[in-house]
Amino acid sequence: MDIEKIRKVLFLNSQYCNYYFENGDTVFAGIFRKSGYKYAGELAEEKLQEINTAYRNYMTKLNWIVGIGIILYIYLVIFPFFTSFMKLPYLAAVMAMAVFPAAGLFLALIYVNSSFEKYLVKELGTYTKTNFKPDLKNLNQNAYQKYLKTPVKSVFILILVTIIFLLYALLPLNIASLVQRNKYDKALFRSNIYLAFVPFSSDVYARRAYVKFKRKKYKEAVKDFEKANKYSLSDVYNTDILGLKTYYAPKEEVISGFDKLIASQTDEKLKQFYMNEKALYLSKIKDYKGALDIYNVLIPIYEKTPDDVNFSPAKAYFLRGMAKKSLGQNGNYDFGKAHEMCPSCKYRLNTRLIRKP
Repeated sequence: MDIEKIRKVLFLNSQYCNYYFENGDTVFAGIFRKSGYKYAGELAEEKLQEINTAYRNYMTKLNWIVGIGIILYIYLVIFPFFTSFMKLPYLAAVMAMAVFPAAGLFLALIYVNSSFEKYLVKELGTYTKTNFKPDLKNLNQNAYQKYLKTPVKSVFILILVTIIFLLYALLPLNIASLVQRNKYDKALFRSNIYLAFVPFSSDVYARRAYVKFKRKKYKEAVKDFEKANKYSLSDVYNTDILGLKTYYAPKEEVISGFDKLIASQTDEKLKQFYMNEKALYLSKIKDYKGALDIYNVLIPIYEKTPDDVNFSPAKAYFLRGMAKKSLGQNGNYDFGKAHEMCPSCKYRLNTRLIRKP
């Protein structure tokens, strides 16, 4: 493998190669790379460097216009209307998101190229249009040697782009790891940073919601779960939202949420799970009559099919005993069954609807 030849080919296709000599004439590159501008005679090195510097400045100007345009398009169009784009058919979504940036890029190229052409006319006079086709035969050695000595800027940009891509791809994984390891402060800090720049990541919203739940910021957590639903184009976090509302929302709203959730279930085990969660909530707010009614449905299911239930029978017996006791009834049988099934258990009224993502 000829490394030197590879370097020269890279140079010929880079912005550093923007002129060459051909049959005694000088050919400059245009902003449209394939466009060339021919001038009679081989221009002096001083003039070549002056044009070279101007060319690089125009390319920098183009890069800034394109970069700022893309950022504005992302933050003013893509992010606010992301879910609308995602609801379109795949090809329509791609076209909708790509056509305006492509048109903007083309217009920016035309504008900067026209400015560069006017600069050439001003500095060197009228040119002859040609194709810009540098090759190894007409490679300018002075320009190539300067290219070899000044790769720092390109390397820096490449490293910066790589770092940005890695942060975009790997930071959500790092946030997930922090949540799993209960490092909630770091997870919250990094989630805030990530969502400031990528405000449509449903997974990161869900993890930040869970962190806020652990910090007892229930209303803020609900907002994040709602955004997680929005950007995942689903209702997958509805049960998490309901679980959070058991901590602060009015009783009527929460019970209505449970009733709708239970009524929508076709899977009997899931229905049992949500009925049990509703009974836990009712026990928590001391609605013992409502809780007792549910346990009077769930416990017979366990007694009939003890290996086919989706709730803790010991806890159900214990809380039914508590409900009976609170209503002035005898709960000793239920307490006894709970103790028999789990002598050392201590029962809490925490919901299991809020999942750790």
